[in-house]
Amino acid sequence: MNRTWLSLFCLISMLILTSGAFALEQVNCFDYYKFGSVKVDIQSQTPSSSSGSTMSFTAVITNENPYPIFDGSVYVKVFRKQTDNIEELKNGGALLDQFFVADNIALDVNGKKQISFDWKVPSFTQSGDYEIDSFFVTEKKFNLYGLSFTDDVVGARYFFKISGEQNSIVEFDKNAVMINGKPHQFIAFIPQVSPTGTVKVTAQASNNTLDIQNADISWRLYSWDGLTEANLISEKKETIGLNPGEKRILQFNVNDTTKPVYFIVAELDYKDSKSILDIRFARKGVDRTRINFPSLLSFPLEAGKESTVFSCVHGMGTAKVVPDNNLKISILDESGKVIFSDTYDGNITGEMMGLKESFVLQKDYSKVTLKAELYMGGMFVDGAEVVYDCTLINCPKKQDLLSFDLQNPFLIGIGLIALLFILGILFLHLSKRIKRGEKK
Repeated sequence: MNRTWLSLFCLISMLILTSGAFALEQVNCFDYYKFGSVKVDIQSQTPSSSSGSTMSFTAVITNENPYPIFDGSVYVKVFRKQTDNIEELKNGGALLDQFFVADNIALDVNGKKQISFDWKVPSFTQSGDYEIDSFFVTEKKFNLYGLSFTDDVVGARYFFKISGEQNSIVEFDKNAVMINGKPHQFIAFIPQVSPTGTVKVTAQASNNTLDIQNADISWRLYSWDGLTEANLISEKKETIGLNPGEKRILQFNVNDTTKPVYFIVAELDYKDSKSILDIRFARKGVDRTRINFPSLLSFPLEAGKESTVFSCVHGMGTAKVVPDNNLKISILDESGKVIFSDTYDGNITGEMMGLKESFVLQKDYSKVTLKAELYMGGMFVDGAEVVYDCTLINCPKKQDLLSFDLQNPFLIGIGLIALLFILGILFLHLSKRIKRGEKK
């Protein structure tokens, strides 16, 4: 009988303590989101290779966070060092390739995982010093190691040499990119352009061979970055013919005015080689907010134990503060039922801003979905959804929930309340017995 009353009282107490509307608390984003906290160390057994060969790489991925990581991906970029050191400092190396090498990565707390991948060295490539740079993102959206939309904020670098049979090639000149007639510098803050009007982006294609050459040109315009096709706005393709020694200016116009930040991937395909330009710029006065890495601070979720969810948010444009935002964070069980939800209403700063909330659930969960939805002025502007699943990591064994954890203030409180409740019942029971005795 006492056990039944105790169980019922504990359930009522948890309902009381976990009910009520609490707004997400504003905190320092970087107390929870650690940029560079998932390392990707790339190595190869062949520090030098030749054109037309295949290079094999291994990468050790290390999660340095005190919480597990789900839905991770490793992205890489391949560069050839420029012979002009000054131009190399301003614009970085010539970008030859960029691609995902692994998806759906789940990492335990402080866990490691090793992957392998290959890169086919183009037959039509030049001798020189090369490097492959690593990046780690979650949901193909949130940067935890390097910034994939840049050529300089990268993760780990692996340097190697290529001996090529070609002395000349067809490619973009990375040092000749212009935005609205002004030289574009790749290793610098992104340029800001007018909030309205056409943005004219030009690139120079060069044929350094002694023959007429054809090349396929593609321009792909994205919002923010090019990691997902969901960000794609428009694209343009053409095939050009270049005379020996010809340098031709190619132009791509951006007429869209609805996004704060644009990302252009210009690609020149010649034979089996690529030449790529990642061009990024912002429109002044066009402001919008964005979610950055929503996460649980612990998983699995245990009954009666405090858990915490957080998310960083920030403005995408040039404004220091963007008003009228609503961020909703929800946790759903396997059936899609909401087991926790909270919101934030108010301003979002241009700099990273953190929001978090702690909660206590009534049962254990080994698989949940964390969902974040962001609205600005009542309009949906961004979302994220990640599945937490114990089958993908080594979840700790379930503890005996009847055991008393002296380090858990919630359980201490429940224990004290339960003790008072039991004492109250015993007191009432004893009082009744005393009264019955007096009547006799």
